[in-house]
Amino acid sequence: MKTKSVSSHLNRGINNKGFSLMELIVVIAIMAVFVAVAIASSSILSTSNVKEVEQGIEDYVTMARTKSMSVSAKEWYMMVTVEDGDYVTKLCKTVEESVGETTELKTVEVDENDYNHSVTVTFKDGVSSWVIDEATPLCIYFDSATGKASKVTVAGTNASIANGIGRIEISDGSYDIVMKIFYNTGKCERE
Repeated sequence: MKTKSVSSHLNRGINNKGFSLMELIVVIAIMAVFVAVAIASSSILSTSNVKEVEQGIEDYVTMARTKSMSVSAKEWYMMVTVEDGDYVTKLCKTVEESVGETTELKTVEVDENDYNHSVTVTFKDGVSSWVIDEATPLCIYFDSATGKASKVTVAGTNASIANGIGRIEISDGSYDIVMKIFYNTGKCERE
C-alpha cells in the first residue's frame, strides 16, 4: 500500500510545470556571481590599461632625462602621440648632421612603445589644456647639463613652463591618473 501512495505522489510531481522558488533563487545567485566577476574583470582591465600608459610615459620621461645628461646630442626629448589609433611614446634626439658645407638638425627616434588601448591623454600647463592625438603630439625636451625640462611643446607650439609643473591626465572614462611633470628637475610622479 505504501508503494502505491508514494508512486502516486511522485506521479503528481512529474506533471508540475515550472520551477520551484528554490531553483529560481539558485539560478539568480549563480548569474549574480557571473555578473560580479565580469564587472570586476572589466574594471581591472580598465585600470591596467591606464596604468600601462602611465608607466610608459613615466619610463620615457626618465629615459629622455637620463640620456640628455649622459649621451651627447643637440637635445633629447620624449614624445606622446597617436599613430593608427594607438597611443605611442617615443624617445627622440636631435643631432647635428653635416650636409656638404652646412650643418642641419636631424631628429632620430631612438625607441618607441605603443599602447593599443582606448584611453585619452590630456596635457595641462596651467594656462591651456590639450588632448594629445595625431595632430597634437606632446614633446618634453630636457637640458643636457641639469636634466630639467627645458621646453614643452604641444602640436609644435611652446607650452607655458612658468608655473613649474605640467600635468598629464590619462583616462579611459572610468579610471583616471594624473601625473605631474616638475620642470625644474625633469622628474615626474603621480598626483
